[in-house]
Amino acid sequence: MLVARVAEVGASLLREGVDFGVSARTPAVGGQIVTLEGLRGRYEDLFLPLYGAHQAQNAAIALATVEALVGGKEPLDGELVAAAFADVTSPARLEIVRRSPTVILDAAHNPHGAAATAAALEDSFTFDPLVGVLGVMADKDAEGLLVALEPVLSHVVVTQCSTDRAMRAEALGEAAIDVFGEERVTVVPRHARGGGALVNRSPRRGMCAAILSLEAITLGLSTPVLLTLTDVSVPVGLAVGLGPAVFALLLAGALRSEGAYRAGWVLQGIAISLGVLVPMMFFLGAVFGLLWGTADLLGRKIDRERAAAYAALEDSSDPDPDAATD
Repeated sequence: MLVARVAEVGASLLREGVDFGVSARTPAVGGQIVTLEGLRGRYEDLFLPLYGAHQAQNAAIALATVEALVGGKEPLDGELVAAAFADVTSPARLEIVRRSPTVILDAAHNPHGAAATAAALEDSFTFDPLVGVLGVMADKDAEGLLVALEPVLSHVVVTQCSTDRAMRAEALGEAAIDVFGEERVTVVPRHARGGGALVNRSPRRGMCAAILSLEAITLGLSTPVLLTLTDVSVPVGLAVGLGPAVFALLLAGALRSEGAYRAGWVLQGIAISLGVLVPMMFFLGAVFGLLWGTADLLGRKIDRERAAAYAALEDSSDPDPDAATD
C-alpha cells in the first residue's frame, strides 16, 4: 500500500537497510562509533555521543534526509559530517546527569522506547546493580514499560511527578510488583505539599544523631575513669557514667520528635556537669555542647531551606487550572 501511494504521488521511496543504514557500530566511552551508508556514499568511524542502536539508526536517517534535501550525487564532506554528529545532543535520552554514582535520565514513554532504552543499557553500560526510578503518566502503557525494563533493572523505585496527569505511585507500584516481584519494588508516593514527606532524610536529624552516638561512646568510656579517680561507689559510678550514655543512644533514635532535640540540650548540660567528678568532662562536655548546638541550629536551617525549595518546585510545576490541556 505504501509503495503504491509513493508511486501515485510521484515520490521516491528510500528504505533503511536497503538504500541507506548503519553498516557498523561499536559502543565507546561517551557514546558509540558508527559507520553509515548514506544515499551517496559511506561515512566511516563517526563518533556519535549518544547511546544505543536506535540512536545509530536515527543518525542514519538524519544523514539520508540531509543528502536527499541537498541533492546531487557526490558524498557530503566527511569532516563536516563527523563534526556535525560529534556535536549532537539528545536531552533526557540516556543522558548522564551525574557520576559517582552515575545517574541517567531517559524519557522513554512507551514499550518500544523502553525496550530501546533497555537494550542500550545492556549494550553501553555495566552497572551492577542497576536501580531504576520510574514515574508514568496515567494514559501510558505502564505494564508494557515495566515489562521492557524488568530484565535490566535489579530494583525499581516507583513514584509520581507533580502533575495531575501522573499515575498514582501506589497504582504503579501494584503493576510493578506484578512484573518485578514485591522484593524488587519500592513505592515512594508523591511528596506532600511544601515538601513535608521529602524531609525523611533530614540533615538536622542525621548530624545530631551522629553527635549523640559519638557522645554516648565518650560518656561510656568515661565511666572506668570515674570509678578509678573518684570515691563514688560502683553503682553510683555506673549510673552517673553509663546512664547519660544510654540516654544519648536513646535520643539518637528518637530524633523524629522535636522533644528529643530539647532533651539533647539537657544531655549537654549533664555531660558538662560530670566535670565535677571527672574534670576532663568540663572540656569534653563543652566540645560536645558546641558540636550539638552547631548541628541542631545549622541542620534546622538546612531543613527549612530544603522544605522551601521543594515547595517552590512543586508550585512551579503544578498545572495552571485555567490553561488548556492536551
